[in-house]
Amino acid sequence: MHALNMCFMSRGCMSLCILLFVAIQLQAQAIMYPKDLDRKCTKMYMKAKQNQKARNYKDASKAYAKLLKKFPRLVDVRQQQAAIAYQQGRISDAASALSSIIEEYPDYDDRNYLSLATIYREENKYAEAVKYYKLYIDRQDEPRERTVMLYEEMLFRSQSSDNAVDFDPIPLSDKINTTDLEYEASFTADESQMVFTRRINNQEDFYMAQLEGGEVVSVSPIEELNTPIDEGAHSISSDGSELFFTVCISRNNGGCDLYLSQKVDDKWTRPKNLGQAINTEYWDSQPSISGDGRSLYFSSNRPGGLGGRDIWYAHRRADGRWSKAINLGAEVNSSSHDETPFIHKDNLTLYFASDRQPGMGQLDLYSVSRNHWSSDWNEPNALPYPINTEAAEAGLKVSLDGTTAYFATDRNLDNKLDLYEFDLPEGYRPKESTLLKFKVIDEESEQVIVEAAVTLTDLTNADSKMESLTDASGEATIPFPKGQSLAVNVAHDDYAFYSYNIAADQGLSEEKVIIRLVPLKVISELPAEKAITLNNIFYASGSAELLDESEVELDYLYNLLQDHPGMEIKIIGHTDDIGSKEDNLSLSINRAKSVYDALIQKGITPTRIQYEGKGESAAIVANETEEQRQVNRRTEFVILRF
Repeated sequence: MHALNMCFMSRGCMSLCILLFVAIQLQAQAIMYPKDLDRKCTKMYMKAKQNQKARNYKDASKAYAKLLKKFPRLVDVRQQQAAIAYQQGRISDAASALSSIIEEYPDYDDRNYLSLATIYREENKYAEAVKYYKLYIDRQDEPRERTVMLYEEMLFRSQSSDNAVDFDPIPLSDKINTTDLEYEASFTADESQMVFTRRINNQEDFYMAQLEGGEVVSVSPIEELNTPIDEGAHSISSDGSELFFTVCISRNNGGCDLYLSQKVDDKWTRPKNLGQAINTEYWDSQPSISGDGRSLYFSSNRPGGLGGRDIWYAHRRADGRWSKAINLGAEVNSSSHDETPFIHKDNLTLYFASDRQPGMGQLDLYSVSRNHWSSDWNEPNALPYPINTEAAEAGLKVSLDGTTAYFATDRNLDNKLDLYEFDLPEGYRPKESTLLKFKVIDEESEQVIVEAAVTLTDLTNADSKMESLTDASGEATIPFPKGQSLAVNVAHDDYAFYSYNIAADQGLSEEKVIIRLVPLKVISELPAEKAITLNNIFYASGSAELLDESEVELDYLYNLLQDHPGMEIKIIGHTDDIGSKEDNLSLSINRAKSVYDALIQKGITPTRIQYEGKGESAAIVANETEEQRQVNRRTEFVILRF
């Protein structure tokens, strides 16, 4: 029985081998090549090729049809018919022809896979393109780098389109969008003013829209700045007092330079070139000023970058001069073009456009964030489809609260540029931000104080700061992200600094904060109840141990003493009435001594500092609620000698 089974198995194997051999022979017979044609048909074939090359598709197609009727297995002619269909714009016919050839003769010519992948790529059929690029690459020992790049691009686009987000851009008011071209919007932090560019008869000019509650009240040209020269990309400051913009002429440090105009007495000043710290002999354009007005981001093709156009930035010093521009680096820039930067008012999120690969189209929109104002940038992320498309997307701007984005597009029926807004998907939003509006005045004279430095410091990272100087009206506006614990410090050389604290969960009034600074020349004459509170000194609960968050305030007090070598001060500690009077007095003394010790450790001579604790004896308000007790738990200083 066993021998009989072996016999049948041997016969079965032989039959299988014979069938495979016959199939291979039949497949070989199924394909006919041009070299197999007789002289007459070869002549017809060559003539058809010549007609095809000369774009005489009609005669070429007739000849190919005759050849195929006579020789159905002449696969090369089917390829030529697919090529003619493609050349004539009959893309669907070309794709169908190539698909049939691949199905019937998968090993005939690897280029059929590549050709079909190319057709699907050009038709934006990403999944099909991925399939045939992959089949082609898998059949190559060493596929070309460009082919691999195109495969990765199609894979990226396929995955992006599979994860499309809701996208319904809405045109802005008819007072802004007209029959002319409108683009390049920028907003003040409170979104009461919007600057945009309008092109009329190929002439670019600036327009200002006044808004109330999101509604456009009026639109008017900015007459002081509009000239016969095109006024290009721009960025208005948070408070609306400065406008940075591009002017393209053939002199003054390059073809395109960045300029600044300031609003004085409700008029825009003559634009001033930002100078060689920022401008070069190359293309410098597309400015974006940070919410605190201290950092300027822009795009440039100057040497020293990573690609064609890179994003650069410069810092404005306290004296108003700009630091030398610095490349944003490989964290943000690529070997391709990176441009149209927009730094959100949170100063943590940057939006820009890039043609890096893989991507959705000619230019894609990206966002990149950082954890603190002083930290490095994280990895950029492309905005989702269909915000990014096969076209060129650029110039995105985002509202203060992070929910609304603005951009210019010609995706309308008129096929012309207009300004649109849309809901920005949550995963691509910046941190929701709010505004602090200050007015700083002299406590004695009540005159406004100009160029007082207002600094917001992240209490979890003392190096992370936003700064602004008060203007001619003694005012400053600083946007910042909600949900952060911040130290607010206001300083001027002629005054004692002022500080207060913003808790991460604290609600803020939209009203302007009036800050009264005490002149140093009279501060030593103030009575003890006028002592200056150190609102950003923090201790461990029930302890005299200083928390790390106190470092910001300690540095301000240290710098005040360093700037005035003859100054002597007393640190005074206070508590609420929880606990015994004896314990509270001891705690207040120890807390005052902790500040004293910290200043000594920083280098202040001990004879210049005294300390004292008053326990619960000098309460400012009643100790009836936790909020009141928090007010009474404080550390102060008074100036003994100046």
